[in-house]
Amino acid sequence: MVAAAGLALLSIAFSVMQAVQLRRITRERDRANRITDFMTRMFKVSQPREARGNAITAREILDKASTDIYTGLAKDPELQASMMDVMGNVYTSLGLYQRGDSLLSQAVETRKRVLGAENPDTLRSVAGLAWTLQREGRYPEAEKLGREALNLQRRVLGPDHPDTLRSASDLSWTLYQQGKYADSEKLLWQTLELQRRVLGPEHQETLQSMSDLGWTLGEEGRYADADKLFRELIDLDLRVRGAEHPDTLLTTNNLANVLGYEGRYAEAAQLQRETLEIQRRVLGAEQRDTLITQIGLANSPGGLGKYDEAEKLLLQTRDIQRRVLGPESPRTADTTYNLACLAARRGQSDEAFSYLHEAMTHGLSPAQALGIATDPDLKSIHPDPRFETLVTDARQHAAAAQK
Repeated sequence: MVAAAGLALLSIAFSVMQAVQLRRITRERDRANRITDFMTRMFKVSQPREARGNAITAREILDKASTDIYTGLAKDPELQASMMDVMGNVYTSLGLYQRGDSLLSQAVETRKRVLGAENPDTLRSVAGLAWTLQREGRYPEAEKLGREALNLQRRVLGPDHPDTLRSASDLSWTLYQQGKYADSEKLLWQTLELQRRVLGPEHQETLQSMSDLGWTLGEEGRYADADKLFRELIDLDLRVRGAEHPDTLLTTNNLANVLGYEGRYAEAAQLQRETLEIQRRVLGAEQRDTLITQIGLANSPGGLGKYDEAEKLLLQTRDIQRRVLGPESPRTADTTYNLACLAARRGQSDEAFSYLHEAMTHGLSPAQALGIATDPDLKSIHPDPRFETLVTDARQHAAAAQK
């Protein structure tokens, strides 16, 4: 009797286990089918004429998918949020921040509702949204959200989890963009130490933190330390990534900028010319890092050698940025600011003030606005009565942007 009862219980347990497993298999199969259907629709062109030969672009496919995601995956909000998160981050990596912001915001909202606010996937979406807001120039929002994600990840995942380390690195750059260099440096040293131990000294994210730290040290005027760090990073980049990898080229340009700060103009300009030539060939003339090097070369006293050529290069860069990133992008504003510095060096006061006002009203970062008062490139306009008013406006601009 006892044996029969035990057998019956075992049979029931086995049946329950089979039912659970069957539901799991069915659920996974249905989800796989939904993914297949959605991906198929992504690449489907409803009318042959829509393809225009081979002219359909990855951007067009992405735009179509981001529109279809609301209906195509409506029955599976968890999967829908996952795809929104992926596509939102892709848009951000392409510099299309508003599209990325929209998708990531919805991914965060859905994941909080479906998975909970402390789920690792939810926290990853929050951190991704914080990074996108930073790229948009919305620094106070980015810092607040970035701290929220980091604090929760430290508690839920631990301080040395890869997601936690990535959020810490991202937050440090948001602090940098607001001119909070001491806070940024402190967080970067902490993060870098953990990354070297957990991820390894040659991991991509470890190398990125080294680069960010070099920038921060440079802004603090510690050029010798920044020089040393960038040279160490170039050696690692050459071994891990190769001479023509985008990150190696970007680090080389960063070193050139530091050389310029140290007054080693000829070395800086030569390095920038070599880097720019490779970037144009490997990355393209309109790629973000290529434009950064162009700006550095145009600004270098040992660079183009002629103001007219420098101005032409900066205007060309700004035109591309306006078209690709938008007129309100912080990077576009940064180039406008550089045009102001060039005008000041040429003794063109009216043009310098005009460019500075334009930059401040169209996305200039708080850190750069606060630096106007002491920027040596603007020295020629310091005696102008308008300069004091401009500095006051810049401080108000920075304060408003940080609220």
